[in-house]
Amino acid sequence: MSTQLKAYLCFIFISIVWGTTWVANKYTVNLQVPPLQIAAIRHTIAGILLVLFFIIFKKEKLPTFQQFKFLFGMSILVFIISNSIANIALKYIPSGLAALIAALYPLAVLLIDYFIYKKVKITFLAILGIFLGITGIGLISFSDTNFHLSFDFWLGVALSVLAMISWSISTVIMSSKHIKMNNYYAIGWQMCLSACMLTIWLFITDGSIPFKDIPIKAMYSITYLIIFGSILAFIAFIYCIKNLKLGVVSLYAYVNPIVTIWVASFWVNETITSTIIFGSIVTLFGVYLVNKTLKEQKDEKEPIIEADGM
Repeated sequence: MSTQLKAYLCFIFISIVWGTTWVANKYTVNLQVPPLQIAAIRHTIAGILLVLFFIIFKKEKLPTFQQFKFLFGMSILVFIISNSIANIALKYIPSGLAALIAALYPLAVLLIDYFIYKKVKITFLAILGIFLGITGIGLISFSDTNFHLSFDFWLGVALSVLAMISWSISTVIMSSKHIKMNNYYAIGWQMCLSACMLTIWLFITDGSIPFKDIPIKAMYSITYLIIFGSILAFIAFIYCIKNLKLGVVSLYAYVNPIVTIWVASFWVNETITSTIIFGSIVTLFGVYLVNKTLKEQKDEKEPIIEADGM
């Protein structure tokens, strides 16, 4: 099997797996496992495995004090605010909508780069893309009268937007600051640090349930999130980055929400309507236009779309 064929198979793998992780999280939350406990378990095991892999097999050194400070800050943005709050949002909104809101983050990246770093210009296509992205989410949000009358639903949307913005900020920071450290080794440390903070918070607030009370189906789902969502998918992503053009790899971000919506329809019984389909197309087309604007104004070698799986 050729290297390129393996890379395309890895691309298909991450497109499917990172789409299903949203549904797996939703499924586990529906089984009454606290969202933050799900994140704590997942980050603890996946983080330790990643860190040990790089230390043992890649002979990576322990982070310096300066690197550790950076990793601590990023762990809060990426795994506490973004990932963990997105988990909480899944208590209130469908996983498909959550995945689409997460896919909007290039819009936030564009605005951050424009207003704070002055790195890009706002073009007509960018404005159109932002408008379409927001319009698509609005169409989906109002597709069911029970949704827009529910405070819990709008709380879930607000939490998802907060998680998306936090991810966007972390993306901009990672692209502008270099700490001379393997990105995926750094992710392992960020997972470990966030797991420590989440565990302390759960202990103080008594916000977790005993392991013996976690349903076996939930443990299967969490195992899937750890092995496939946090480890194998990241390995496949690295392989894609090394062997495929960035423009090809970035396409997975448009596939993920589609996979999420389709899988959620039979795994967690989320309804698919014509309005949801149309709203999804409008949203993803808006994201495409914004991402196109970003790519045209940035160096081709600089990653615009990072791993945004749950």
